Amino acid sequence: MRLHITAACYVFFFAARLDLSRTQWACLFLTVGSVFAAELFNTAVEKLCDFSEKHLNPHIRVIKDIAAGAVLLCSVFAALVGAVIFLRQTFWDTLLDLVCHPVSLLLLVFSAVVAVLFVVLGPQGIRDKLRLK
Repeated sequence: MRLHITAACYVFFFAARLDLSRTQWACLFLTVGSVFAAELFNTAVEKLCDFSEKHLNPHIRVIKDIAAGAVLLCSVFAALVGAVIFLRQTFWDTLLDLVCHPVSLLLLVFSAVVAVLFVVLGPQGIRDKLRLK
């Protein structure tokens, strides 16, 4: 879920910088919402499976794999929707503007580092690492 939240933040950041139509915004909202919903359904299925079967069960593993596959499928199609909407000249111009200005580039790199830490460690992991220092 942390990876999807991070990706959604970057999607909406770049979408705000582009001149998108209302239809494109609606597609982005629906796509991001479907990925979040799939992730929540996957979590619900996994928790239900863990609750119903305490020991390793090959049938439960298959059920969990199918639920995770649904999230993967939603994510792949979300990436395709993003490619259709974003991969145009104005996106590359916006990205070039960010990279060419030192302050913008520094903020973009900083946000990428924070995003990686958030995805890998999560909010509690980051808090715990900061407390150790």
